Amino acid sequence: MKPNYILFALFIFLVVNNALFAQEVVNGGFELSNQRGMARNWITENAGGSFLISLSKNEFHSGKQSLEINGASGSIEGRQNGIAANVYGSSSATKVDHVQLTGWIKIIEKLDSSVSLFIQQGSKIIRSGTVSRVKNGWHKVILDYTVPSGERWYRFYYGIEVGPGTRVWLDDIALIVNGLKIDDPRSLYQEPTQKKIDWLGRSVSVLKQLELGESFKDLSPLGDAIGDARVIGIGEPTHGTSEVAKFKTRILDYVIRQKGMRTIALEESIATCDQMNRLLNADTPALKDSLLSMPFYKLWKTQEMLELFTWINQYNRSQDHKVKFIGFDMEDLGLRNSRRMLREFGEKYNPGIRQQTLVIDGDLDSLIKLSRVSMDSEQTIRAAMRIKNDLLQMDSLINMEKNRIDQQTVFELKSYVRVCRQWIENRFFKGNRDEFMAENINIFLDSHPKEKVFLWAHNFHVANVNLNGQKTMGAFLKEKYEGQYFSLSITSGGGKYMASSNYSQKNWKSYEMEHPYRGTYEYIFSKIKPDNYFLKFSGENKKAARLLFGVPMKQLDIGYIYTGEDHYQYHGVLTSSFDGVVFIRHSTASHSLIF
Repeated sequence: MKPNYILFALFIFLVVNNALFAQEVVNGGFELSNQRGMARNWITENAGGSFLISLSKNEFHSGKQSLEINGASGSIEGRQNGIAANVYGSSSATKVDHVQLTGWIKIIEKLDSSVSLFIQQGSKIIRSGTVSRVKNGWHKVILDYTVPSGERWYRFYYGIEVGPGTRVWLDDIALIVNGLKIDDPRSLYQEPTQKKIDWLGRSVSVLKQLELGESFKDLSPLGDAIGDARVIGIGEPTHGTSEVAKFKTRILDYVIRQKGMRTIALEESIATCDQMNRLLNADTPALKDSLLSMPFYKLWKTQEMLELFTWINQYNRSQDHKVKFIGFDMEDLGLRNSRRMLREFGEKYNPGIRQQTLVIDGDLDSLIKLSRVSMDSEQTIRAAMRIKNDLLQMDSLINMEKNRIDQQTVFELKSYVRVCRQWIENRFFKGNRDEFMAENINIFLDSHPKEKVFLWAHNFHVANVNLNGQKTMGAFLKEKYEGQYFSLSITSGGGKYMASSNYSQKNWKSYEMEHPYRGTYEYIFSKIKPDNYFLKFSGENKKAARLLFGVPMKQLDIGYIYTGEDHYQYHGVLTSSFDGVVFIRHSTASHSLIF
């Protein structure tokens, strides 16, 4: 079979769409299907429509269905092949020395057609021998490969490649890595017992309402679980669900009035949030215009976020103790807003700082041009190092201002420089975004020792996940603050969410949320009758919660770009990742102010 260059493009897609901490799922019997009726966890390439790829209930080696790849009507001239592939290594930091891939294949069409199992690491592709039609229908194919000693494999892709003019069925794929068979998590195939469901029903605290209100009575169990935590990480399964945003605003109201919380930190760049914060104490702020005109992530430009800002403004105008609004993310695209804030200060107060921003501007332009050719060439890395030195010089200039300006302004200016450094580190020196976000929270709290912080971010970021040395923001914060860090997962049982239709972010639409399926935590949560409730994982619930949720299952996890892929991912064990969960049975999409 001729080399298939479609493989490489397909695998770029797989790298982007597989979670960093994904549990290995082979689904080799193809018994698990996704919302589109395809094999769960498998990605397909139909060569521009030349192949029909589907699950077949008519032909199977065992179980109830197999994977069918039908290229009988495909063009022989184009020689493009049909592909179905999976990935190994998303959760593994183990060096791969040996791989054995086996599968049962059935071919009933032309004798001169062929098919092969394959594995791929990087651009290297290893294929099994050609499989032709056999009399008994199903034929076992074995691909056995020992990784050369000079190569380092931690992740690879595996699957089937089919030539045009061929109709093939694949079933009972088995994957053995370093002598160990990779089995699917049992939760994908097991129903929760009624005993466990009954316990869950007795342990939840019903939430009477999701929106702001006068009474906090139903939030008392959540408040007790939070205790006197200094950092409260409140997650969300997607940035585009209305009920989640409204409930987070209600929790914020509660912790401000009942626990003295004064700082809300958003998963947004520091400079942008500082600009908005200055408007939140004004008598007649143009909040909507500011939200739309400032360089906020477009996913925050919603009616729900406008209501949050309006509530903070109204609260601050009636209270002596004001609520501060800050950012903690370092994703300031092109460093535009951080540089602008530094430039504006320099133009007003310090010509040296203004001049240094011009130096940074010029060096950044050069770096961006070089990075378009190569992100990791020697020339590009030297240019990135030059900007790091520029930033050190800027930091020194700000330190010289300490005796002339107020401490808060110094703190803000140094934060903008730090964001620039983090952005460079993240893109050119393999820096960890979650570690940088935790660093920003830590520096704020160290500089404001009396403050408590309410973190508004995605579930993944606030979770306490540390697998194979790769940590989330929540894991860094848990390590530093221990019992003073409380993390809450908010999830949903279905409905709709808002996302951008593609990476241009020009169109924001409402999409249907994939219904929970067996093997997801939400599938179990959906079995309980209350529509909305809180469940803590500590105290008297601790042991039972671990029995029910202390095993790897998928969690609802949707990005802000619509992909149409599986809405549930593996991100650690729920009871280890969070101190509690809020379940909202039905969600509606956030209301974009852009479209």
